[in-house]
Amino acid sequence: MTITINERVVIRLLNAAARLYEDLPDQRPAEAKEFRQALDMVIAVIEARPAHRAAAGIDPEIDQLKLKMIPGKARRVERQSPISAGTLSGSSSAKTVEREIA
Repeated sequence: MTITINERVVIRLLNAAARLYEDLPDQRPAEAKEFRQALDMVIAVIEARPAHRAAAGIDPEIDQLKLKMIPGKARRVERQSPISAGTLSGSSSAKTVEREIA
């Protein structure tokens, strides 16, 4: 069994929350470490879901949700900031760029 796309999204959101939390000022010495440990425990629960599905004989492909599966781990993708990626230079208004789907 592999992790679903939705589960991978949740893990990425939790990791993003951890990175944002690191930018906050410390209120007490062990706070950042405790926060990261708690997030790591939550991520471990999500990563265990494929094993639980396999043990219960649940196949997400057949399930009502029709979840898409991705094998392996997600790769990091460097993206432009939303401000520079979605505007045309040289125009007075912020028009979004139409992207072609390949």
